Amino acid sequence: MRRTTPRRPGELNTLRESLYRLVDLVLNHGWIVLVVAIVAELVAVLLLAAGGLVPEQEQTTRWTLFWWGVGFAVVGVAATSGLEKQRRWQHRERAKESLESQMLAAETVGPVVKRLLKLMQKPSSDHASQLALVIGTVLEADRRIFEHIESSRMVFYEYEPAKGARKPRLSPVNWSGKSRPAEPKPFTMADARGRSAINWAETADQPKFIADVELESDPGWQGSGNGYRTFISAPVRVGEALKGMITIDAKEPGDLDETDKPTIALLADLLALAYARRY
Repeated sequence: MRRTTPRRPGELNTLRESLYRLVDLVLNHGWIVLVVAIVAELVAVLLLAAGGLVPEQEQTTRWTLFWWGVGFAVVGVAATSGLEKQRRWQHRERAKESLESQMLAAETVGPVVKRLLKLMQKPSSDHASQLALVIGTVLEADRRIFEHIESSRMVFYEYEPAKGARKPRLSPVNWSGKSRPAEPKPFTMADARGRSAINWAETADQPKFIADVELESDPGWQGSGNGYRTFISAPVRVGEALKGMITIDAKEPGDLDETDKPTIALLADLLALAYARRY
């Protein structure tokens, strides 16, 4: 039965919230706009074609189909235009985030450079302690550069090459993070996780970004089980010699993206400078 009584305020609020959710869904999911554009254009073509098949005597029907076709065509064009504007906006936002990340990285370089200068001024006997301070300063970048991430962890693993019967490994030297970061585990050749990380670090010269470990087909890159689902790793090299690996982990996919790779690469280069002075 058709309802004729006015809606109560509570019902109006529910309808309004539903409308807001729908608008948010459309604006944040480009595929919905794309589907609307395709469907509207197809319907427009069908209506205009159908109007052309109607006999001239039925002018009312022909004009009805024509104007409906035009209306759907307008909707399709508007949806396509909206999708393009959304893509441009997303591109600008990514560029803005990348610039902000690089500016924060530049602010982080200052304290690290000061540590490096102190390392260079110290005698060889003090290099180990000064190197530890440089590593700690670099890892503190997690709190500054990635402050927008609620739960993250940055770790430096030192590389121990194979020697005699001992196999290579990556051992955690220091780490920093927010929300009580889990203690990192070493990478060894005893499991797929360790073999993948060590083999990659020994040959890589660029950072590696994993958007979501749960979507990775390679078991070696499916994470440590500590709840961190996305990460970026970069090797630390002095010339051709591998000295270690720096990694930033985050618990939510989307906390990290491709634009963060240059930042991690920069931190790896700073650590390489410290190792170059030590050796």
